[in-house]
Amino acid sequence: MTIRQEIIDRWKGQFVIMSSSGQFEHWALTIRNAFEYEALLSEALSRFFVSRNPAVSHERAFNDLYESPGGVLSNLNKMADVAFYLGLIGEPMRHDLKKFAGLRNIYAHNPKRGQVEKDTEVFKRVTDTYLFNESRDVLKGLDPQRLFLCIIDEIKARLRELP
Repeated sequence: MTIRQEIIDRWKGQFVIMSSSGQFEHWALTIRNAFEYEALLSEALSRFFVSRNPAVSHERAFNDLYESPGGVLSNLNKMADVAFYLGLIGEPMRHDLKKFAGLRNIYAHNPKRGQVEKDTEVFKRVTDTYLFNESRDVLKGLDPQRLFLCIIDEIKARLRELP
C-alpha cells in the first residue's frame, strides 16, 4: 500500500502557502477530509448493502445506520471496522482510517493544536500509517506538509475506487 507517484508529483511541484483563511491549516484539512472519508465509505458500504438486499436504498441505509441516534455506523472508526469485516478494505486501510479518525478527534477537540510538523503527537499519527511507512522511500525530500497532503489524497483516491 504505497502512495501513487502522480499524487507525490502533484504535491512535490505545488507551491503551498499557509493561509489565514484555514485553507492549509492542518486542523481544517483533517476535519474536512474526515467528513469526506465518511461520505465515501458510507456510499461504498451502502452499495454493498443494496447489492445484497434490493429492498435497501442508500437513503434508507444512511438514515438507519449513519444518522440515527447511536447509529451503528455513525463515525469513521465504526465504518472502517465494518468495511474491513465485509472485505471492502484491507487491514492497512482500516488502520490508516482509524489513525486519521484519531487525528480528526485531536483537532476537533483542540483546533489550536499546531500544524502537523509542529506537534509531536499529531505527526506521530501521520507517520504511524501504513501509507507513510510503505511509501517512505518515495516520500524522501518532501516536507511534513506535503507528506501529509499526499497521505490525505491517497486515502481519498483509494476510497473513491471502492466497489
